[in-house]
Amino acid sequence: AQMVEQYSPPMYGQPVQQYAPQMYGQPVQQYPVIPKKVLDRKTFRKHCSRVGLMLMADFGLMFAVELVVVIVAAVVLVLVGMGGSIDTNDTSQLVALLMSPIMFAGGLSAIVGNMLPSSLHLRKWKYKFFDPFKGDKLSPIFTLSALFTALGLNSAWCYVYYYYLKPWFGDFMGYVPESTDTLYTPYNMPLVGMICYLVWVCIIAPVTEEYMFRGAMLRTLSKYGSGFAVVASAVAFGLMHGNMGQTPMAFLIGLIMGYVA
Repeated sequence: AQMVEQYSPPMYGQPVQQYAPQMYGQPVQQYPVIPKKVLDRKTFRKHCSRVGLMLMADFGLMFAVELVVVIVAAVVLVLVGMGGSIDTNDTSQLVALLMSPIMFAGGLSAIVGNMLPSSLHLRKWKYKFFDPFKGDKLSPIFTLSALFTALGLNSAWCYVYYYYLKPWFGDFMGYVPESTDTLYTPYNMPLVGMICYLVWVCIIAPVTEEYMFRGAMLRTLSKYGSGFAVVASAVAFGLMHGNMGQTPMAFLIGLIMGYVA
C-alpha cells in the first residue's frame, strides 16, 4: 500500500477526462461501453457458430470419405477385370459388388467425420481428447431405466412409422416400390459386407456419435444451461439422421442420452 501511494500520480482518483490531458497532453479516446447482455449474446452466437462448423465439417468429411472409398473400389474392380463381366444396366450386380466397400466406407467415414471435428472443437474450448469419456458413475437402476426407456421409444416409433405413417406417405405421394429398394437389406449383403455393416452400425456409429453430440456439443454448450444444451444436441442428433424413419426417434433418444450425460 505504501508503494502504491508513493508511485501514484498526484491526480490519482480524478476522472480520466480530467487528468488525461495533464499526463498525456491530449484527451483520452472514449470507447463505447458494451452492455453485458449484448456481449453475452455475441459470445453465444460465436460459440453456436463453432458448433455449426463442427457439424458441417462432420457431414463434409463423411461424404468425402465415402466417395473416395467407393471410387477406389470401383477402380480396383475394373483393374482386376471384374468390371467386364458386369451388366451396367443391372443395378443389383453393381450394388452387390460394391456393398462391402460401401459398408466399410460408412464405418470409416463415421470415425473420421465424427471424431476429427469433435476433437478439434474440444481443443478449441480447452478440453482434452478423453474429457467426454469422464463423468460421474451411474447407478445400475438409473442406467437400466434410461436404456429401456430409449429402447421402448425406439420400438414404439418404428411400429407407428412402418405400419401407419410410411404406408400413408406412400399412398399420399403415389410411390410405387422398386426392385432396388431391398438391395440394402442384410439379406442381399455378402458376408464381408454384413460384418462391416454390423461393426459400423452397432459399434463405430454409436461411440463416435455420442462423442460428438453428448461429448463435444453437449459439453461446450452446457455453459448456457443444461436444458438448452440437452435440447440443442438432441435436435442436431435427430436432424443428422435425415429421414422420417429415424429423426423423431433419434431426437427423443437424444433427450434421454443428453439427460444421462
